[in-house]
Amino acid sequence: MPVGIVVSKTQLDAVSGSIARDLKQALENVIELNTWLVAQADIDLITLGYTAGEIAVLKSAYTDAAELAALFAGAATLSLAKDFRQFLKQLWGISGLQAHF
Repeated sequence: MPVGIVVSKTQLDAVSGSIARDLKQALENVIELNTWLVAQADIDLITLGYTAGEIAVLKSAYTDAAELAALFAGAATLSLAKDFRQFLKQLWGISGLQAHF
């Protein structure tokens, strides 16, 4: 008899479907936010309270994320390996289980 939660087909279907749907929605949100950020003049973001350096990180992060979304959708190719976390990791703060503390 196994200890802990026994995985069932129903549970696996629900988890895998939910993660796939969340990934799709997250990448659609990335495209939407990146499109908005590209249209913003830096001075407008400075007026919101960002520094020039923060704006550079924010825009770079979402440019990279939008490239990842384009790859996911088959709308772009990547000739060299790329770590898409370079700028995004500066935005995500606490992640995973640490977020519960």
